Amino acid sequence: RTWPDTAPQYAILPPQLIGIGVQKGGTTSLSQYLSLLRWAQVGRAKEIHFFDKLLAMDEHVRGTSNFSQLYEAYVSRWPVLNTSVACTNHMCWHKPPGDRLAFEITPSYSADRRSAWLMQDILPHMHQLKLVLILREPVLRTISGFYHGVSRIIANTSIDLFHEVAMQEIAMLSKCYSSNTVALGMPSFNEADGNGSKRKGDVFDSLQCRNGFEQLDAMFECIKPMAEENNHPWLWSTLHNGMPYRVLDTSSTNDLLKRAMYEGHAYKSVYVDQIRNYLCAGFSPDQFLIVTSSELAHDPKAVLKRVSAFMHQKYELNTIDSNDLIRVGIHSMSRSHGHVPNEHVTTALKEMFAPFNKQLLSLLLSGGFHVNEEWLLREFGALPHDDML
Repeated sequence: RTWPDTAPQYAILPPQLIGIGVQKGGTTSLSQYLSLLRWAQVGRAKEIHFFDKLLAMDEHVRGTSNFSQLYEAYVSRWPVLNTSVACTNHMCWHKPPGDRLAFEITPSYSADRRSAWLMQDILPHMHQLKLVLILREPVLRTISGFYHGVSRIIANTSIDLFHEVAMQEIAMLSKCYSSNTVALGMPSFNEADGNGSKRKGDVFDSLQCRNGFEQLDAMFECIKPMAEENNHPWLWSTLHNGMPYRVLDTSSTNDLLKRAMYEGHAYKSVYVDQIRNYLCAGFSPDQFLIVTSSELAHDPKAVLKRVSAFMHQKYELNTIDSNDLIRVGIHSMSRSHGHVPNEHVTTALKEMFAPFNKQLLSLLLSGGFHVNEEWLLREFGALPHDDML
């Protein structure tokens, strides 16, 4: 790290809370709910994308040592805090932010393997930072992610298109998602040995670590031949900065559609390795608050109280009208794609996710994470929803 371990103890620096995902899990609703709390201050935008699009795509970031200026640039996304931050290569200091804590939610931070490692390098207070992660049943998230991307390009997409792409992605992941690429810990697709450093401790006993940039480089080497042969630009938005195969024409509807189709929607629903990646980057389980989509939809007030307690803040709303918004539910404003996949594809996806989900529950329920066990088990089918609802 650029920030020396011998530096003085840092004051609480902004942001104090970052939502890292997942995409199509309810992050927009959570951001809107959080903005109703007196203690929470959102940045200029809900999704800042500092640690994925703004930095991860820049090849020069890997070798830079100017992390203090990058941190100051990040903090400038919260101008209303009246927070003046200044840094040297050894420490940062700032004016007190008053009674409001800065937060942002960029849901792609969880799936983009580089984000955690860029946070580790750039944030001088990474061990003081709190992370919130919303998890959604992975088959539903995969379908929702697919239609969210594709519907922006063409309307009234047939479910058959999802069936085709889903089965192609399962085949791709069965070949390329392994401990030699981006799978961390015990892989479910093959038992090849990983290469990298191993973290010790109860949570890390089977955790094989490698840098997020290296993970994606290895993934791309496996994906590349299939992408070239079939003209399937897998994970283009994540990998395109180093893609040697055909560059997509962003003015072409056909190319934009391919980009949306082959975005890796099932890949983004493998949550356990996303969390392991953050642990590998140096974050600890007690820095995570785990929420589920069903929990947020059913009882947003309870979720806001959980977040407030997690941040050691009093649950207090900005206005009386805020109570009405929470009671009605901001999530009810969202639209559903309405597509239901056939049994064959649904079964194939469930079978693919099953070993990862098993590892996820084992990790979250035994590793010191802040989690509502009942809602977690219901989200992943280990308990029926009816008992809670």
